[in-house]
Amino acid sequence: MNLKVERAKRNLSQEQLSIISGVCRLTISNIERKGIENVQIKIVRKIATALDIPISQFFED
Repeated sequence: MNLKVERAKRNLSQEQLSIISGVCRLTISNIERKGIENVQIKIVRKIATALDIPISQFFED
């Protein structure tokens, strides 16, 4: 799953997703650039909830 694509589908900026999810914008930017490796599961869960997608989608190719 590509976070940037999912975010763009919903017409959200990184800042907007940050506000909705409660996750720092810099963290969102890092995930978009580097992937979810070494990201706490609670952060992934917050983003998945904000985007209304299953958390498992983050781990699919």
